[in-house]
Amino acid sequence: MQLARLADARVIGTASEGTFAFPRQLGAEPVAYGPGLGDRVRALAPDGVTAATDLFGTETPASSTR
Repeated sequence: MQLARLADARVIGTASEGTFAFPRQLGAEPVAYGPGLGDRVRALAPDGVTAATDLFGTETPASSTR
């Protein structure tokens, strides 16, 4: 998140709702992970997402193909 923000990118970061404050502190817009992730990201970025990465799991790549 921090490197993307330094590059002046808009960052949408997944987190549990109870930890949304942390990505916000890093300059990201938090979105809850779990079922429906793709729909929640599309609601925040209706014109699409340029890039996605997931360093801890498989949910992001799976959601990005829909």
